[in-house]
Amino acid sequence: MSATFHLDPVSLREVADSEQEATEHADRLLARYRAQATNPAEQRAIAPELIQWLRISGQTGRAEEVARTAFARVGPSGGLDLLEDPEPSSLSFEQISPGLRLATAMQWNSEPGEEPFGQARALFDLCVSSAQALAFGVPPVDPAAALLLAISLQHRGKMRLASHDIFGALRDINLALTYRLQFGAAKDQLESSEFAVAALISQLEAAIEERNLASGASIETETFAAGDRSGFGAVEGTHRTGPWLFWLRTGRLKAFGSYHADMLEGPWYWFREQGSLLQEGAFVANQQHGPWTRYYANGNRLDQGSFDHGVKTGVWTSFNEDGTVKATVKKKAI
Repeated sequence: MSATFHLDPVSLREVADSEQEATEHADRLLARYRAQATNPAEQRAIAPELIQWLRISGQTGRAEEVARTAFARVGPSGGLDLLEDPEPSSLSFEQISPGLRLATAMQWNSEPGEEPFGQARALFDLCVSSAQALAFGVPPVDPAAALLLAISLQHRGKMRLASHDIFGALRDINLALTYRLQFGAAKDQLESSEFAVAALISQLEAAIEERNLASGASIETETFAAGDRSGFGAVEGTHRTGPWLFWLRTGRLKAFGSYHADMLEGPWYWFREQGSLLQEGAFVANQQHGPWTRYYANGNRLDQGSFDHGVKTGVWTSFNEDGTVKATVKKKAI
């Protein structure tokens, strides 16, 4: 009997339905892998499933070891040294999947704050940016690269969740769902993203309800005329407070972030009707503050820069729809 797993609704990690079957399956795969020591092509074919089941069975050190070997065989010269570069070269299509497996194995085999965890985060970022460029760079759109971008976003979202950034996790996995819907992903991948988005929304709803119990705030559900939910969050008196979620009439997410005393506070994310990201950035007392980015419908950046309490400051860069730089402007200091 083949080993099976399910996704944990809290961590979104794969969990073995039977630890013994998972370990036995991983050990069988490892034996096959080692028997092909003189056949790198066959090892490459076995590696994806092996890495996954080594992780699921708790053999995270071995998973990382195999993943490092697999990435080294197709990855850029110097391996993970490229992450030391402030602007590392993009990965090729063939390098992204091994890079994702390595980043995931490193994440599972380390804790937030440790160096390998930080390297995993940087590798996830590189996989996402590389897949984005391949999918939506030079026209026409590459559907295979767009689906690879969805996989990259889904995995990075799980890491953001492990870093206690639930808004960042929902941002990435909601985008993964968008691309999987748009470009016809396999049923199991589509269901995985739908499950993850629903699980993250449930976690945020639970956090909102806990705030209600702790502070005496009331829960408010806003609706469209037809009765479908348009907003959900906590209210103290007449003021919105804490996390809030907003939906479009289609049922897809429109925006989410936090309030303090009815003012936008901290990171916020907005989405277009078809599910792509519209803009993202943070607020301090209802004023835009820190890095902000707006996006084209294809996911490439429209413009990017920083605010200082509502005023644009520093270098602002605008981009063409294919991701190339259009113009750079230096804003005067306040």
